[in-house]
Amino acid sequence: MRFVGSSRLFLVISLFTCGALSGCECSDGDTEDGVGGEGGETAACEEGGTGTLEIVVSGLPAGVSADVKVAGPGGERAATGSETIGDAATGEYDVTAAIVSSPDPIVRTAYEPTVDTEKLCLADGSSERVTVTYAPIPSSNKLWTTNGSGGNGAVLGFASAVLGATGDPAASVAATGGAGKDVAFDKDGNMWAMGATLGDPTLLRYPAASLGTSGPKEADIEILVTGSGCIPASAGMAFDPQGNLWVTSPCDQAVYRLAAADIASSGERTPSVTIGGLDSPRGIAFDHDGAMWVADPARLYVARYDAARLGASSSDAPDRTVTSETTTMGAFFGPAWIAFDENGDLWANDFGANAIFRIPASDLGGAGDATISPPVSITIGVTGLLESMAFDESGGLWLAGSQGKLIRLAQDQLDESSGGGDPTTPATVITSADIGYAQNFALYPAPAALPLFHALP
Repeated sequence: MRFVGSSRLFLVISLFTCGALSGCECSDGDTEDGVGGEGGETAACEEGGTGTLEIVVSGLPAGVSADVKVAGPGGERAATGSETIGDAATGEYDVTAAIVSSPDPIVRTAYEPTVDTEKLCLADGSSERVTVTYAPIPSSNKLWTTNGSGGNGAVLGFASAVLGATGDPAASVAATGGAGKDVAFDKDGNMWAMGATLGDPTLLRYPAASLGTSGPKEADIEILVTGSGCIPASAGMAFDPQGNLWVTSPCDQAVYRLAAADIASSGERTPSVTIGGLDSPRGIAFDHDGAMWVADPARLYVARYDAARLGASSSDAPDRTVTSETTTMGAFFGPAWIAFDENGDLWANDFGANAIFRIPASDLGGAGDATISPPVSITIGVTGLLESMAFDESGGLWLAGSQGKLIRLAQDQLDESSGGGDPTTPATVITSADIGYAQNFALYPAPAALPLFHALP
């Protein structure tokens, strides 16, 4: 079972019945088919003795630790692998497990646990075994991009193994279906996408389990957002720290929030919060404090809305705006898409200038309007048609290239400015016949240091 928006994944398994547990006494009305019968009470589990509790973990590669919690009469203890507790106190035990990941220079593999027993009664002198089985989450260990005209598939996934150097690989996954413009992941690796046409739902969720192979994909949750009939009704989206999904709407000149509870199932939804007063909002991101940042290229700024004000609709002015004047071109950037790096600096792009620029974290604080000269502005050249961007595990920045291409700037390239006369050559260029025009990016899981909802420890 998956829980969207949970801070951790806890898997719950079937309860041992009283009759199946040695040392447990059944109360009146209990049967071998259930404790207490229909609506009965849980049988008593006596404490005061000791037994043996065996935890068996499988499915993880060497060097990757499990994340298992065993809670019982003596408190809670963590298990990072298989172990036997030979002097465990008797009584009731709860066993839970969480997603873990294996290291990778581009994007990690995440492993989902299945626990075969969530609650057990350990009787004096008895022995109980709990098995925790991990398996790779199919959407993990991949860079995902929405695909514009041409190519093969609406959303493409490229495995980390084909992204380490310049090359011409096929997409590891070419997914067809109703997905369009932007994608985002929840903590469990489910992919959220915008509908590709007005005839599609506004938002669609594709389960992680379906994202390991190419072909047609069916959404398991479809959301139709009411109240907007304009075009483009949506451009960018991002989860906040609480699992609410925020969507920018250029034609509505606003950003709206869909509460976590409202996207747990399909249906028509009215936004629970709308933030107005913008001109053409596009990119959206949340910082470590939970403040929302929105790129508005029509106003030539990025705008901050503090977390404290995001619980209610408003068209009041942002708490902070930053306009960036490039030092290499003598003109103001019009930021459209944004992403935070591991240092808390905010990166933005200018599609027209084919450039990206860095806004230092020190310029993001405070209140009111600011105009800065970014310390780094990078022109990419004809290999880039810059839209969204995403940072990988090594601090490299992935961007859309020209037709059929993805490009990556290595971390050290992000320290050096460049201009139109001498543009930066990307460290890695991926050319694929499956790509028409790459658009927006997401990696699952996101690097731990980034303020993204789908970042894993």
